[in-house]
Amino acid sequence: MEYPTQTSLHATIYQALYEHTPEAVLIADPETGQVLEANPAAERLWGYSRAQLCSMSVTALHPPELAEHYWQKFLETVKIGAARERGLLIARADGSWVPVEILARVFPIEKKKLILGIFRDLREEQALREVETLYRALFETSLAGIYLLQGDKIVLANPQAAAIFGYTPEEIEGTSVLELVAEADRPFVIKNLRERLSGQVEEARYRFRGKRKDGSIRYVEVRGRRIMHNGKPAILGTVLDVDDEVRATERLRQSEARYRRLFEHSVAGYYRTTLDGRILAVNPALARMLGYEDPEALNGQSAAILYFNQADRESFIQALRQQGCLVNYEIQLRRRDGRRLWGIENVHIVREEDGTEFIEGTLIDLTDLFEQRRRYLGLYNHTEDAIFWIRVTEDGQFLVEATNPSHQRKTGLTPEMLWNRPLDQVLPPELVAHVTSNYRRCLEAGHPVQYEETLDLPTGRRTWLTQLVPIPDPDGRIRLIAGIARDITEIRQLQALLEAEGQFLEQLIAGASRRALCTQFCHLAERFVPGALASVWLYEEGKLRLCAAPNLPSAFTAAFEGQPIGFDNSLGKALASRQPVWTADIESDPSWAKLRSLRGQTGIRACWALPLIGSREELLGVMGLCFETVRSPSADDQAIAARLAQLASLGMEKSLLRETRERLARVVAQISQGVALTDTRGNLVWVNDAFTRLTGYTLEEVRGKNIEHLLHGPQTDRETLRCMRLRLLRGRAAHARLVHYRKDGSTFWDEVHIDLLYDEQGQHVGYIGLMADVTELVEAERQLEEAKERAEEASRLKSAFLANISHEIRTPLTGILGFAELLDEELAARGQEDLREFAQIINRSGRRLLTLLNDLLDLSKIEANRLELKLCPVEVNEIVEQAAQLMRPLAVDKGLLLELELGHPPLAMADPSRLHQVVVNLLSNAIKFTDAGYVRVHTGSRDGMVWLAVEDTGCGIDPAFLPHLFEPFRQEREGLTQTHQGAGLGLSIARRLVELMGGQISVVSEKGRGTTFEVKLPPALPPKAAEG
Repeated sequence: MEYPTQTSLHATIYQALYEHTPEAVLIADPETGQVLEANPAAERLWGYSRAQLCSMSVTALHPPELAEHYWQKFLETVKIGAARERGLLIARADGSWVPVEILARVFPIEKKKLILGIFRDLREEQALREVETLYRALFETSLAGIYLLQGDKIVLANPQAAAIFGYTPEEIEGTSVLELVAEADRPFVIKNLRERLSGQVEEARYRFRGKRKDGSIRYVEVRGRRIMHNGKPAILGTVLDVDDEVRATERLRQSEARYRRLFEHSVAGYYRTTLDGRILAVNPALARMLGYEDPEALNGQSAAILYFNQADRESFIQALRQQGCLVNYEIQLRRRDGRRLWGIENVHIVREEDGTEFIEGTLIDLTDLFEQRRRYLGLYNHTEDAIFWIRVTEDGQFLVEATNPSHQRKTGLTPEMLWNRPLDQVLPPELVAHVTSNYRRCLEAGHPVQYEETLDLPTGRRTWLTQLVPIPDPDGRIRLIAGIARDITEIRQLQALLEAEGQFLEQLIAGASRRALCTQFCHLAERFVPGALASVWLYEEGKLRLCAAPNLPSAFTAAFEGQPIGFDNSLGKALASRQPVWTADIESDPSWAKLRSLRGQTGIRACWALPLIGSREELLGVMGLCFETVRSPSADDQAIAARLAQLASLGMEKSLLRETRERLARVVAQISQGVALTDTRGNLVWVNDAFTRLTGYTLEEVRGKNIEHLLHGPQTDRETLRCMRLRLLRGRAAHARLVHYRKDGSTFWDEVHIDLLYDEQGQHVGYIGLMADVTELVEAERQLEEAKERAEEASRLKSAFLANISHEIRTPLTGILGFAELLDEELAARGQEDLREFAQIINRSGRRLLTLLNDLLDLSKIEANRLELKLCPVEVNEIVEQAAQLMRPLAVDKGLLLELELGHPPLAMADPSRLHQVVVNLLSNAIKFTDAGYVRVHTGSRDGMVWLAVEDTGCGIDPAFLPHLFEPFRQEREGLTQTHQGAGLGLSIARRLVELMGGQISVVSEKGRGTTFEVKLPPALPPKAAEG
């Protein structure tokens, strides 16, 4: 192996250094300045290739402006043999200038001199020095205190940090931080320091009471982050004097441009944009205000996206250019989610050294404040209360400073009349004395005062509830009074009206006659409608009948007595239209053309008429208010008149009901059905005369005695009684036929309906029983059953007999129902809800009996072939919907779902009323025998027929009973074990009706799993077929 000589080894090393050194190396001719050689670093520094560099003079490598100067330096270097200089500038191939440090040396080679130049790029070093200078300047001049803490010692503090605590930096460095903390806050500060130094918390921000050198205490806010300093954990942070939050915030904004960390943690929004609106920077606070998580998302965007109206942006730029800066400039921006942000800006134009202009500003989010102001203004502008502000001048005068719109509407005093004018120039002297005395009372009290006052204002005489609130200035002096006045004129009038109404109602309760009540009412109306002459007219058989008109001329009332209602005058028109009629001038109203002569005879010029309508919307009469002058009603007049009409309607209705009650008392004594009322233990409280006729017992004989002890005997069925008691205990009405005993010991079949009575609070207070002697009906039913077994002919005779019997029973039953309704209305009018329940039970029981009689009549007609059907095309879905609407309350009462799944069946050929009867019967049975689940109706078409089905989730039907299901008077559980009401006629009638309409009815059922009834009806012929 050959080893290189030392010279060749050196050459190799030098060549490697030349090629790979990071510093640019040039070799040039000292006489001409021509570049002879360049290394790769030189290529990178200048941006030229080696060949390009070797073709250039050293002067071409510098900026043209400095070429001559640098050539002289080159010649001086050649002359002295070596040179070293920093800060020279070279010109790169891209035209940029780069600062360099150059080391040049002249050396001989083979009897020739060359100059070697080594260039070091100073850009990074210069940038580092600039950053260092910047941060040093920031550190030294920052308005925020900056500190470095290690252990509990302050290692480093800038002047501001030291000044906050009253020290110089030299005095505070090395001091324990605990000496700067008030004793009470030291445990808190020590805990935070330990958490950060141990790494539990990387960064923290908190406030504590700082102790200054002079011993004074000031609140400071520190924020610090854990760092490593000299290999040990330390805390680098900032400290602010927050005793003056405004100055601290201002210092924070001023330091944002110089110190990035404070910029990042500012609570105020900061931004920088170009004049054309391109966003250059925003801080996190502003980004959050605008709804952005990352501030970078806004950089580069156009500020136009933040404005609702571009005109606002243009106005902002124009004002900024004119003034150079804007202070507390109100602005509204668009958040990212589209919501509005209200804020104030402090903004100015920044001009860089190169002349470039930017906009820098801060934004404070005042959306909540503006929203509160908006709500206040909304309340201020739209409240019905009159709001006013009174300024107290130095000489003790009172000036109206502002009023809200309601104040103007309510008082008739415009802002131009009031604002900033002495009160004696606006209001009458007596009114000025009144209001100013209250203002002085408020000033002397120093707290809100409230009082009631009646004032004569342009809008009329009104009563106000006024509250004055003194508003003290910061110095404690009261120079402003806020006033709120509520117009309570109507309330005071209403109070007086209520008192008068109370007196009227007392007369009503005391039983005053109708004429006396109407006369008192007229006086009341004339009191509350000044200038009115009141009258009350009854509506009887389509005509007007005078009840009272104490002050109207007799010629006027005579003209209307017995007149039919119509549109020829105010009174008749109000009745005919059921609406108030306000005739302001009889002379010009066309409806008074026929009676205009009354103007000259009676002096009546205006007539208002309001119909009197009862609680059931029935016409009772009309109230008239006549005037001797032209009179148009105000809103208050209309409200008072309407209330008076209600009072008159009530009085008239009650008096009519009282008269009806007296008639009813006689009627109840004459009805043929026995009625008995008992307490909760069955002891009799009251019986009617029919009960006495039926049993032989009088009211005096039975009061307080138990009804069972009186009427029950050996032939009374105990099982039926047990079932009835069980139903009553469950809160359900009970109905049965029982053998009862009269006072003389004779027996009779009694159709008993018993229901529970409740008071107004829903408490059970007793029972009501409705009794009817159905001995003949029972005998007729027995005979009907026997006749059916003997022959069909006998069955038809039985049906005829039942029809006759049903007609006989229907006659008294119709009377019972009619008078029960009248009794219910009378009791409702009297407000006797406890007795009203008795009347309603009579009504329900009677109607249940009437339904049974109707079924018997239908059955008898069918069996006698005397039932006539009116067949026509029928929309089945409409029939189903009507029936479902009728039965839905029963389903709801039992907690069942009533569902309709309606298809599109064709029209059926059927009798609409009888088909409705069939559907109602099927729905009634389904609801009756279903305790949970649903009842569902389907419609459609099947096998060329119109099809409907009623499906339930009830108890189902025993298969053994299915063959007898459609037989009359048959139920699955009959006699004493019957659990559901009914005579067993409904399904029998339903099947015969369907068959008479040419259809079919069938049933599918499984015990315990529900039942489905299906009905098929023939479709109606299409129109073309019918025409053919």
